[in-house]
Amino acid sequence: MAMIDYGAIAWKNSRLISTDMFTPMKDMVGWDDSDLDIENPLIDNYFAYIGDKDFTLAFYKSTMRIYNPTFSYDNHTIFFGSERFEGWKKWWLWTTSNHKDIEIIVKPKRFHNYYVCHMKYNGDKYKVAFGYGVDLKCYKKWHIIDYYGTPWFRIMSEYREFKYWLRDLKWRWGR
Repeated sequence: MAMIDYGAIAWKNSRLISTDMFTPMKDMVGWDDSDLDIENPLIDNYFAYIGDKDFTLAFYKSTMRIYNPTFSYDNHTIFFGSERFEGWKKWWLWTTSNHKDIEIIVKPKRFHNYYVCHMKYNGDKYKVAFGYGVDLKCYKKWHIIDYYGTPWFRIMSEYREFKYWLRDLKWRWGR
């Protein structure tokens, strides 16, 4: 059985807005870019979206894409999993879109392999957890964002490694 190791969970004003692993863009931000003539469309390519038609952030794996139709120079993709961000503490951006102030802060989650994005925009506060181990089903069931970072997963992983090592040792000595 195949499993996706990455994901994204989005909240707006402390309310969960993600409904599935790939929540439709129209459901999350109220619009989609299917009728726009852009080189790399946002629709159906990302786990989660926040914002609105005037400013949208899209998240996939350890990547955040900014879409700002007001200022074309603000449209870029940031790869947080790259070597450039190794050892960093906080990424911060302040910009505007249609005379609305936007503040974006992304921090790595300590002792885990995912990132948390906080955005203040148009009177709303958004939060997105994205990256390795983020699982919406796990969050809905146990309110745990990163299953891979839990102590019981790490203990079970070490137990499995020990069990495999022991099995290999028995196989080698049994020859």
